[in-house]
Amino acid sequence: MATEPSTVPPLVLADESTADQYVTGGLLRLPAEHVETAVAALAKAKTDRGLSVNAEIHCRVLFSGDARRRSPFAALNPQQCVELITACVEAMNAAGGTWWGSWVDRKTYPTVLRLVEGQPFRVESKHLAGFMVFSALARVDIEHAVGTSYRLAFDPDPTKIDWGLATRTQATHFSRIKSQAVVLPDAHKPLLEMADVAAYTLAQSLVAESRGSSATDRKARHFPPILKLMQMRVSPVEYRP
Repeated sequence: MATEPSTVPPLVLADESTADQYVTGGLLRLPAEHVETAVAALAKAKTDRGLSVNAEIHCRVLFSGDARRRSPFAALNPQQCVELITACVEAMNAAGGTWWGSWVDRKTYPTVLRLVEGQPFRVESKHLAGFMVFSALARVDIEHAVGTSYRLAFDPDPTKIDWGLATRTQATHFSRIKSQAVVLPDAHKPLLEMADVAAYTLAQSLVAESRGSSATDRKARHFPPILKLMQMRVSPVEYRP
């Protein structure tokens, strides 16, 4: 008997990252009917390596030796960290996940902007991070037949910054207020780690591309193959006044 298609909208997980002059937004989109499978697969990728399912993957910790040695991933060497991330990406792909990203070279972006009815404000990386997440979401909206019919989850970030408005707001405020925003149940929160992987992988891949065959960047060179494995839909952003 054929199964009925899920009436629950897909889940989109979002995060941002920065490396050198690049600011990125990264997304993972999962079909609703495969979310539980993705959670289980992520847990297995960890336990297969002797890690707790509660060990939170944060790429800036995994790929910083001092931070990693103080984390649940202390037993892993850099190559094993790459293998962990690769296994997670393969698991999300097998669960029907698709990856999306946007990026900007902050050297090409104005240092001061002004929103309508606001005051001029100095543009920092966190402002651009919000823009990049919004840009990646816009492409998801356009390229899927379901349009804006999805549930949207962000990695919590309470930091509030100056947008030239009466009050400070979160860096990704203009994406977080989208009507699709949801609070994930605790069981699904580990999937936000994969949004971190998406944004970080894109940022490091851009660094690797910009440096070419430079032998001095031992970390970034691992990420272009992971980005290729993701088959990420990537959108560069250019400032146009």
